[in-house]
Amino acid sequence: MIIPCEKVLFIGTSVDLVKFLENAQKIGQLQFQSIEGKKMHVMSNAVEDTLHALRILRRQVPTDQLKNDVVPRYELVEKIIYLQDRYDRVVEAEKVLDHEIHRIKPFGNVDLNIVAQIAGESHHTVQFFSKKGKKKLPQEILDKLIYVNTDGTIEYFMYIGIDPIKTDGLIEMYMEYSLNSLKERYQNLQKEELRIQTELKEMAHYKEILEEYLEELLDHDDIRHTRTQAMNILGSTLFAIEAWTPAGKEEWKEALKGVNVHMEHVRIRPDEIVPTFMENAGYRKVGEDLVKVYDVPSIEDKDPSLWVLIFFTLFFAMIVADAGYGLLFLTGSLVLNYIYRKSQGLVKRLLKLSLILSSACVVWGFLTASYFGMQLSPENPLSRSSLIYHVSKKKIDYQIEKKGNTYKEWIKDYPQLASETSSEAFLNRGVKIKDGKVQYELAEDLFLANLLEFSLLIGTLHIILSLLRGARKNLGSIGWVLFTIGAFLYFPTYMGTPTLLNELGIISEENAAIFGLQFIGIGVAFATIMAIIKKKVSGIFELTHAVQIFADVISYVRLYALGLTGVILASTSNKFAEDLGYAVGLFILLFGHGLNIMVALMSGTIHGLRLNFLEWYRHCFEGGGKLFTPLLKRRITL
Repeated sequence: MIIPCEKVLFIGTSVDLVKFLENAQKIGQLQFQSIEGKKMHVMSNAVEDTLHALRILRRQVPTDQLKNDVVPRYELVEKIIYLQDRYDRVVEAEKVLDHEIHRIKPFGNVDLNIVAQIAGESHHTVQFFSKKGKKKLPQEILDKLIYVNTDGTIEYFMYIGIDPIKTDGLIEMYMEYSLNSLKERYQNLQKEELRIQTELKEMAHYKEILEEYLEELLDHDDIRHTRTQAMNILGSTLFAIEAWTPAGKEEWKEALKGVNVHMEHVRIRPDEIVPTFMENAGYRKVGEDLVKVYDVPSIEDKDPSLWVLIFFTLFFAMIVADAGYGLLFLTGSLVLNYIYRKSQGLVKRLLKLSLILSSACVVWGFLTASYFGMQLSPENPLSRSSLIYHVSKKKIDYQIEKKGNTYKEWIKDYPQLASETSSEAFLNRGVKIKDGKVQYELAEDLFLANLLEFSLLIGTLHIILSLLRGARKNLGSIGWVLFTIGAFLYFPTYMGTPTLLNELGIISEENAAIFGLQFIGIGVAFATIMAIIKKKVSGIFELTHAVQIFADVISYVRLYALGLTGVILASTSNKFAEDLGYAVGLFILLFGHGLNIMVALMSGTIHGLRLNFLEWYRHCFEGGGKLFTPLLKRRITL
């Protein structure tokens, strides 16, 4: 539910400002703003440091170590950041030393002091070289070099002579430290790294303490920022500050007790964006979380939270389209709900959403008799108890009675059905033999046809609901509702294909064509007239809205296409696994279904939300709202 906000002005003595803000923060119903204009909220250094320290501790696995709660929390933050900086420097130094060790390792443990002593006493130059590649050196240079080692494609040499040498192909290597001294330093750094890691793991027990500390710092920051929004009056004697508050909420008035602060309701300026206050509980709150993924409703919108949750759940189930996968999701959701049974807030609502979605997948999979992509015979109890089975029987009964083109095609493809008069016989005997296996092709064709019709029917209803919700601001939407109903009735008849409405006896094909055309004409005329009244001459372009509605409804075919893709991937994995035997087949089965589950989860989430946020929102949602963010105490979840 969206509650409109009203604007109030507070004027009081400056000495009571902090006390007033602290009182308001405890209640959490006032969103303050500056009279002079918006001011940037700058995070304090203490908050940034504490956040940094908490991120460091989150990466640590705590060891058994008693907490010392007496340690000042700001000192903990400084120490954690110092240890992490020291650790980063140690790791970087290890990389440098490791590179240097590998660089001089082919020369062995050369005592550089002795080399320097020999060079000084003999007045000779001692040089070390490496040669990479196949380029040959002049013979006179090779005669002066002492071969030391070869590492891969690199050769290493040493030179002792009166004059230093330099030539193409030779790279002189300088050694500042001996190999042994480098290794010793490297070992010391490893010990230092281990010591720091151990200390950080011991300090991981302070995470809860620092989270509480962060809460206090953020609350203090909010007070500090809100203080900057107050405007001084009469020098520094009085302050004035504006605030938004939900209409009908009175708890915030408690903040005025014990302080010299006066309140007045003030007019909302035309250029101001009024914050959107959304108040929901239970399943509506779960839907509110989904709504905020895309946009915040404006104050002119009706809260779409419950509608988005219902249809997102339905679309997700239709895209996953498998009760077997749904049972896996449901099992995982129950386990997570048990593990995190004490969780609160957003985490708890996400767990609730996972239960809703997984349960919907089980129900839809049961209604469509889809279980891990297996083809069940029409005589299977799971098939006979499904909705898709009974709808298929209605389709067959309708065709047997009409004996139209579809019936003639069935008889042509399945001659054995010519003498049959019952829908059960058509489903059971509408088969073909492929690779020695019975394929219930007629039942499968009807299954796919039903899924396509379900997708278009649900899409049409979804768009109609959107148009009806938008009719309170645009009366012309009623015309487009009639147009959508008429198009759904007429176009299947125009294509020569009966729909579920015809086959279930709700309306005949002849009446559907007649009423469909009438609804189309009346709807377009009404919507156009309303647009001309509202927009004058430019309202004539309202006619083009028919194309948009048609495209929106067709967009729901993705429910059928994505569900069909999952069925095909699942059945293909089953077939490969069956053909390749147990060992390889088990791997194919796990890989194929695992991949299909990942695709189903992504597709269900993305397209399930997309159909709500784009196709449905287009006709009933203005959006662009600014979420109501009051000054309040908070609980940090990192």
